[in-house]
Amino acid sequence: MSARTSFLALLLLAACSPTPSTPAPTVEPVVVPGSSGPPVVDAVALARARTAMSTLGTTLKGTLVATMSTEGPTAAMEVCSQDAMSLTATVAANTSVTVGRSSLRLRNPDNAAPSWVQEWLEGQGERPAENVEGQQTTAVLADGTAVVRVVAPLPIEAPCLVCHGPNEGRLPELTEALTAKYPEDHATGYVIGDLRGAIWAEAPVVDSGLELVANGDAKWPMDESTREAIGELRTALAGPALTDMPATAALAEGLDASLTKMVQGCTMDGASHDQLHHFLGVFFPTLDALKAATTVQAANDTRILLQVQVIEYDMFFE
Repeated sequence: MSARTSFLALLLLAACSPTPSTPAPTVEPVVVPGSSGPPVVDAVALARARTAMSTLGTTLKGTLVATMSTEGPTAAMEVCSQDAMSLTATVAANTSVTVGRSSLRLRNPDNAAPSWVQEWLEGQGERPAENVEGQQTTAVLADGTAVVRVVAPLPIEAPCLVCHGPNEGRLPELTEALTAKYPEDHATGYVIGDLRGAIWAEAPVVDSGLELVANGDAKWPMDESTREAIGELRTALAGPALTDMPATAALAEGLDASLTKMVQGCTMDGASHDQLHHFLGVFFPTLDALKAATTVQAANDTRILLQVQVIEYDMFFE
């Protein structure tokens, strides 16, 4: 039985499932100032921005520490200079979130901050990172796109001092490599705990098409089959950006398999069951759009919409 057929069967069963006498209260959405169309939940864009920042920061730090421990600081500096920007571009492509790192004291001019991040950096100044708070704001771009902007402080930690600490005492070969690679380097002289700069992200607000309602102050319960299937959807959609149509077909096939597992194993009923059906009633047509995509760009745009729908689902279900 296909996921589509199973879903239709579940819709018929839903008519016999008990429902509350009054509808659950709706979640009050956060409307981005100046945006048009139906209200959207900013929390989804915020979650996407934070995920992109976390992915960039964790991956880059892990790569640098591993390289430093196995090949030494000069090799780690080379990784930072050669791979950091490409890693940033990859995270942006995979998430459709603009992301980056910046500082008042730049080493790589390519890390120059956008104006809103530069304003935050200048507001903090040169200081210890302790008690520095990040910032979350909304904006509407010139093309009308509503975005959520997040900036968080980057503190200097012990491993950072090898390349960013005082010039005195640094390995001569590392100093030579830094001077050759970055003749205009300003990112030295820090001590542990200093504010190095910021990691930031700008995520577009995407209307998921969902109109899920809240379970009061709690999240809706779901059974283990549904939880497992949603986890598979989440993992698949968090993967790398699609690069060709075979990859698109493989993603769609995997999502179909997870949905089939979900609907065949579902034991939910009542109001939580109704909310699951609403989610699937929007997710299935979006998956159909992924299957029908004729270009990689269209496929990736649809992949992001599916990702947004799963993120929003997670906000309503336990």
